[in-house]
Amino acid sequence: RETSLRNTSYPHMLRDTLDELFSAPDVIADCQTAIGATPQEIIRVVDALSGVRGRRWQERFAGHRKVEELARNWRGRGVSGAASEEEIQALAAVWATPSAAAVLDVHELATETGLSAQKVESILDLFTADLENEDATVLVERFFCGENPFRLRPLLRHPSGRRVVVHEGLLIHAVRERVEEALKVAHLADRYFQKRGTQLEVAALRHLKVMLPSGSVRGSFEYFIPWPDHPAETNPDDFTKLVESDGLLLVDDVAIVLEAKSGALSARARAGDPKRLHRDLTSLVTDAASQASRIRVRITTDQGLRLRDGSWLDLSGVREIYSIAVTLEDLAGIATVTDDLVLAGLLPNDNLPWTVSVHDLRIISELVERPAELLLYLRRRTMPELTRTFLAPDELDLFLHMLSTGLYVEPDPDILVRELPQIPPTIAQRRRFKEQRTEFLTSRTGPLDDWYFHQTGTRMTPADKPRINVQPQLLVLIDDIRDGNEPGWLSTTTTLLSCDTVSRGKFSEYGAQLAKLTRTDGKPHMMTAVLGDRAQNLTLLVWASRPQTVPKDVFDAHHVRYLAAKKHQIETARSVMIVFNEDGAFSHLLCDNREPGPDPELDADIQAFGLRELSEMSKSQTTRILRRKTKGRRR
Repeated sequence: RETSLRNTSYPHMLRDTLDELFSAPDVIADCQTAIGATPQEIIRVVDALSGVRGRRWQERFAGHRKVEELARNWRGRGVSGAASEEEIQALAAVWATPSAAAVLDVHELATETGLSAQKVESILDLFTADLENEDATVLVERFFCGENPFRLRPLLRHPSGRRVVVHEGLLIHAVRERVEEALKVAHLADRYFQKRGTQLEVAALRHLKVMLPSGSVRGSFEYFIPWPDHPAETNPDDFTKLVESDGLLLVDDVAIVLEAKSGALSARARAGDPKRLHRDLTSLVTDAASQASRIRVRITTDQGLRLRDGSWLDLSGVREIYSIAVTLEDLAGIATVTDDLVLAGLLPNDNLPWTVSVHDLRIISELVERPAELLLYLRRRTMPELTRTFLAPDELDLFLHMLSTGLYVEPDPDILVRELPQIPPTIAQRRRFKEQRTEFLTSRTGPLDDWYFHQTGTRMTPADKPRINVQPQLLVLIDDIRDGNEPGWLSTTTTLLSCDTVSRGKFSEYGAQLAKLTRTDGKPHMMTAVLGDRAQNLTLLVWASRPQTVPKDVFDAHHVRYLAAKKHQIETARSVMIVFNEDGAFSHLLCDNREPGPDPELDADIQAFGLRELSEMSKSQTTRILRRKTKGRRR
């Protein structure tokens, strides 16, 4: 990772993060004391370095008319077209003595930034590797052994005093950690580190809120749990151990638990030292998973939280729970190998958290256009089987693959048996899981780069934003359900997205097909399916058409009983009915997400409705009619 990746975040996002981290007056004052410059002055010098260097090269190219002609004519000539001797000489002149365009001039930078030459010199020293005391060959060998000497010191100084940038892309990435190191050396880091953790929590919740705008957000808060050695503490009113959570977001019947970790990997961990890497990942990944698990246990056991002030946070309606561990450190190549982290004992083998850097979370928040897209990714990303099936060097490769192809993984039949004993896996499912092959995802971020570079003005050529690859007709239905904001809307829209391309196409057509049947015979019609790969997202999904002659309240009263009885029979987390009018337009949603359990009244309703067992559901009358209508036609 250290030798193959250079920039792990977009520069404009890094600048925004630096502005947020170093904006407090007391932190700015501490930086002035420790470094002799403020973070804002440091960033001005970094920007000037890139600006001056870029301007020098532009002037070089602009001064050679033949090079400009070559650039204009190259497209028409093609890659294989030969350049003339005059053009070759012009190119050679441009690239002659590149040090003249690359060597830094302190006084030029001082003029560019409006700072004194002495201050610019002290800022450059912060990022400089001095070659007078280092052998260049040793530096390169250290780099290829994982100990990257240029990551935080991307300027090289020759014994003559001249400086050159290793690569300007490294500059902005080095600012935060070099400032943090200087604060620690000066024993002035405490206030900054406290604000750093708080700022990460605020930023992570802000990005989640963008994707789930209707959700309610609770920032850093404290709640009670039972002491492990006090078996008498079984009632939440009696809990005595006070713990903290970084954030909780509730939307529909889904809870997202946030844990923010602002620490960093040490140099030894980056160089591959196993013990140090294990220790650092424990503080970044394992602790976050453990802290998030505490809330999950309390929600599933107590259906709520006893807060510090004694109030009760009712969470009895929550049916899906996901944990997100957001890091300030980029963990590319680590967070994407969840299965390896489980095998190493760093993560539990169930209820996995999604570990993601704050910058990747921001990018995903700017790509997601519907809340269902985020929930679908959480369902996929937290499956233990995922990183056994898809190997990706970067989090965004996984997310972009989800947008384009769904990121579907055949679930482990043994997990299905454990979580869903009422729906045993078929022989075909076991065969598909056994035949599932590992797929290596090469970089998929090219289109994303093109879109971002156009958004930020780096490139003039417009580029399309990466979007989810789903039939437009289904997206219309999903948006209608979302806009209705009725109970069950989020899980329903996510479930509609969760299937393969063929099934998605059918889902978008069912409403019109059922409505056509209703217009023909004046009767309601239904299509039923059971979808989901875990207990918490198992859903009985019903498409239904309502005749105009049947009042809505009468229709709803009957079908609410039906949903409850069928849900009770199959023991799903939810049962949902998508109701369509006679003209095929979406009408409304009916949802039942009550906890399954013994209920004599529902037992009687199963008999009263004459409900078929799950294995017989595919033989319903509506299914036969729809199959006959489409037989022999191209689908």
